Amino acid sequence: MFERPEINSFLVQPASREKSQIVIFLSAPARAVAYSDRIFLLAEIDSLDVNLKNQVQILVNQLAKHYSESEKEISTAAFENSLEWGNQEIKKTFDKKSLNRLNLLFGVLKNNFLQFSNGGKIDANIYFKENGEFKNLDMIQTYSETAGDEEMFFNNLISGHIKPGNFLLLSTSEVLNFLTPERLIKIIATINPTEICRHLEKILSQIEEKIAFGGIMMLWPEIKNSIFITPNRITRLTPNDSIKKLLNKEKETARVMSPALWPAIKKLLSRKQKSSTEREKELEVVRRVAKIYGRLTGWQATCCRAISLALARFGKIIYKIYYFFKELFKNSKQWKITSFLNLPRTIKQEFLKLFIALKKIKAKILTRFFAINWKKRVMITLGAFFVLVLLVSLSINWRQTQNRRESANYNQLLNKIKSKIDEAESNIIYKNEIGAIKQVKEIKILLVNFPTNIANRKQMRGRLEEGLKNVTYKLQKIQEAAPQEELNLADFDASLNPTAFYKINNSFIFISRNDGRLISVNAANKETKKISNNYLKNYTDAIIQKNNNLLILAEKKQLLQFNAESGSLEIKEAAWLAKNSQIKAIGIYNAKLYAIDAGANQISRHIASTVGFGKGEPWLIDNKGLDLSSIISMAIDGEIYIAKKNGEIYKFSGRKKENLDLNLMDPLLTNINKIYTKSGSNLLFVFDSSKKRTIIWDKKQNKLTSQLIVSSLNNLANFFVDEKVKKIYLLDGQKVFSIKY
Repeated sequence: MFERPEINSFLVQPASREKSQIVIFLSAPARAVAYSDRIFLLAEIDSLDVNLKNQVQILVNQLAKHYSESEKEISTAAFENSLEWGNQEIKKTFDKKSLNRLNLLFGVLKNNFLQFSNGGKIDANIYFKENGEFKNLDMIQTYSETAGDEEMFFNNLISGHIKPGNFLLLSTSEVLNFLTPERLIKIIATINPTEICRHLEKILSQIEEKIAFGGIMMLWPEIKNSIFITPNRITRLTPNDSIKKLLNKEKETARVMSPALWPAIKKLLSRKQKSSTEREKELEVVRRVAKIYGRLTGWQATCCRAISLALARFGKIIYKIYYFFKELFKNSKQWKITSFLNLPRTIKQEFLKLFIALKKIKAKILTRFFAINWKKRVMITLGAFFVLVLLVSLSINWRQTQNRRESANYNQLLNKIKSKIDEAESNIIYKNEIGAIKQVKEIKILLVNFPTNIANRKQMRGRLEEGLKNVTYKLQKIQEAAPQEELNLADFDASLNPTAFYKINNSFIFISRNDGRLISVNAANKETKKISNNYLKNYTDAIIQKNNNLLILAEKKQLLQFNAESGSLEIKEAAWLAKNSQIKAIGIYNAKLYAIDAGANQISRHIASTVGFGKGEPWLIDNKGLDLSSIISMAIDGEIYIAKKNGEIYKFSGRKKENLDLNLMDPLLTNINKIYTKSGSNLLFVFDSSKKRTIIWDKKQNKLTSQLIVSSLNNLANFFVDEKVKKIYLLDGQKVFSIKY
């Protein structure tokens, strides 16, 4: 068993899939031949288009057939020829939009020699044992080299030998989003090799999202060695070299090429020159005296004089400029003009003198240099060259040390971020949202320090940010909702621009505070009722009563009651807490009226009467430190919820204030237009027009249920919730849209 690598596949494609389709092709092994070519193809189509899937299946069959025919003619170049043919065929068959949805991997296993190429997002990972532990390596990211032509679909080639004791997993991108490397290593280490693929199918079929998964696994598990893959371009293939050999060669080359002058210099300087006789000591003293004399009279002295002269000349120029500006405001106008005109000529003359002096010094230095014995000239030249090489060597060694340190820090940071993204994904799968939120916050902090100084690091940061974005979207439970048009008010009154609307049975009621008009439209029979009233010009809030009448809070704290069936509008009385009462919002619970009174900084409760509502009584036990001046909306379900424009929501239970903890919501609320809940409902609905979202919050479990986004609507003004039909109605200009939740 397992005298050569085995190939198995796994496929999970549920009927309720919503994202992709998978195509897998494995050629059957020839029974008559001990070792034969095994062709394998793995394709993922990011679309549910059946025609596109048929085109891909035809391409897969043609690629396999083309390789089989080429292998009979030229076996050594059969795979490269098939790739070239495949690139041409893909270019002719698929348009750019279809190619963006296609992810395809094509390869051949001949005995234990592997060749494959990919286009699009396909994962290829090696799992091998090292020092008794399984490790994994991303082959495509680590070893592939592009051929330089971005228009080619297959623009890289990875080849090498599969060694016993290793596992190669080729999979669609979604597989590694749900299975971490640690979990795959555990499966490989504990499950019977022949049952691994079936085990993966069993695990992946239990994913709640019902996503399609597919993959191919090559395994040769008996002997404990590693798999080595050699990266090569299509035009230059050296399949017999392993990655370990190439890495060893690279290290040896770096060691040979890196300058090693400093150890030699150190060794040379550490030698102790021992003089054996007094004569040698005397000669050494003579040499030192001659050396000092040479410095005082030779080229060293000439260089010092040249530097001194240059500094003196340059200082003279600066002084003349300074003197000119110092005397500029002291002398006559004529002197200023003359001095200003003569200043450039003076500076030019000084620079010319400096140049002539340096030229003479240069000539003297060269004359003295060439007057020296040729041996000394050679020694001086070699010494200067030696010093230059030494400086360059030290600089290169320092730069290499810095690069190695920087590379180690980069790899450590990269692996840490990847590990935290994997942990966050696992926490989401196992419903540990708090743990996932913690990991996301840590990832954001780590990404701040992620380097982007070179192109590949910048691309890697983009991929990490994309992975973080996917995790964040899953945590935020953001869903793009598809709005359905329910009613167009322009068909009934094109001049009305409503600021609020309500739904009672089949009737939509629109209120415009701009001109004090109210229109009721029956969606079933298209019957309309229109009312104009000056009180409506300062409409503030409204609430639906149990008898299906709409109670409206209008100008000067006036209450109006609209009957949707008869179309009548009548005035209702209410005795507020004080003359300076400022009513911001109203609500009804158990036939009692509750009102937010910003003037009294209190919530008042009113009992119903025959003509409206009676004298209000303070409902809050303690209102110290409470500011009700910026309240925008109110909702009651036995407990009272009030919302501020800036995104704060207060909850009042037992006539005392409690802060509603929405810290787990991301992105945080910074704007609220309206809130809604009712008695018997577990949900609190929050409408935020600035981000085009409706937030659904579970009040009992204190957790986010979903965030519904409607990107296609640009003029959102208000919303209304009908929990009986599980619909949210949105007012966009003169149109009413609905979304399901």
